[in-house]
Amino acid sequence: MSLDYFETQLGRNAEKLYISGGASYLFNMKDFLKDNLGIEIVSWNPFEGIEIQDGSIDKGLMNYPGQFAVALGLAMRK
Repeated sequence: MSLDYFETQLGRNAEKLYISGGASYLFNMKDFLKDNLGIEIVSWNPFEGIEIQDGSIDKGLMNYPGQFAVALGLAMRK
């Protein structure tokens, strides 16, 4: 598991886990992960810190910003 690798390489435990994607919106996903991993779980908004012009994005899409993490990353590639 990636958390085990992280903890082994850095010699310390993870304190927080950011999740994104469609599965991050499943019922009780954050609570399930928190209960099983014992760390804080945060829904990551990939649009945080990015200025978006008014009217250039459907406001309905912003209800689930984590679903656009890969698309946003690809759009930002040079």
